[in-house]
Amino acid sequence: MSTTHLVIGGIPVRAHGRLDLLETRLVHITGSLDPTIHGSTVAERAALDIVEHSDSCILVHDGPGIAAAALDSLTLTDPARVVVIARRGITNWHQTLASGGALILEGPLNPLLALLADAALIVEQAHAALPHCPYIACVPDPILTPATAGSNALMLRPDVEIVPELDQWARRLRYIAQRPRRYDQAD
Repeated sequence: MSTTHLVIGGIPVRAHGRLDLLETRLVHITGSLDPTIHGSTVAERAALDIVEHSDSCILVHDGPGIAAAALDSLTLTDPARVVVIARRGITNWHQTLASGGALILEGPLNPLLALLADAALIVEQAHAALPHCPYIACVPDPILTPATAGSNALMLRPDVEIVPELDQWARRLRYIAQRPRRYDQAD
């Protein structure tokens, strides 16, 4: 697997796989690092609905939790619609994913998420922090679970869309603006 050296928003990044995925609308699926079964199921379904009903790709990191559930659902079905930020370097698993059509980026997680995400979908989050992106949506979660208090609280904000139906929300992603991305090859 060849490595391409990029600079994205002033950040040096090593890229593996399809660079053209940087030209698509990227939807970051985020939430708990220790989700409930319900949260994992919602994340899996959201990722599948996004790639089925929109022209968007999924943006996730390779860590545990909601991101892992979303990534797992696409690993076998449609890896060519995934951009993964590798948090601890490239493994054989990353290489296999890139050979299946995904884009793997090695660089600082939070700055890259902030630069690349056109939209964020929050699933099961204990804290009420917002991701840095122009469009944020949140899935309602069970109210008796402490792990969901933050995401449920975010739904009170007027700038956060509530997502009662994943497939309908995914269809509307076509109308969400894609931010212009500037990246240069450093090679």
